[in-house]
Amino acid sequence: EATNTVLEEFGYNSITKHEYGQGTKYTTPVRLAWHAGIDDDDLAEKMGAAFDSSIIRLVTAENVPTFPGIKELLTEIRAAGIGMAVLSNASGKYVRRVNQAHSIAASFLVGLGADDVKRAKPSPLGLEEILREHYGIK
Repeated sequence: EATNTVLEEFGYNSITKHEYGQGTKYTTPVRLAWHAGIDDDDLAEKMGAAFDSSIIRLVTAENVPTFPGIKELLTEIRAAGIGMAVLSNASGKYVRRVNQAHSIAASFLVGLGADDVKRAKPSPLGLEEILREHYGIK
């Protein structure tokens, strides 16, 4: 819903759920530009910022569900002493808001988004940054 709101706000056509799913491999600004069919980094960043500011306010555990059993699994992993982190191609604010909405933020040492690391997924640099800066692994 927020994706279509932003696309329409910027004068582009709305997309289907299937099209949305195809674009989730991209960071938010790139995804919105891809859906709009544009190649303009500045406009993509503006669209991404508009999306992030609107979506973060809307996040609840009900409208951004986790997979069944995920809370229990996180509890078991944490109880076993295994450290965890989250790295998403969404914004860091979104990642942290989702974790907060599900009361799972304490399960993770850190929760980062594409805007928190030097290079977003699929580049390994974000994961390497987490290992180096938050786990002391070089």
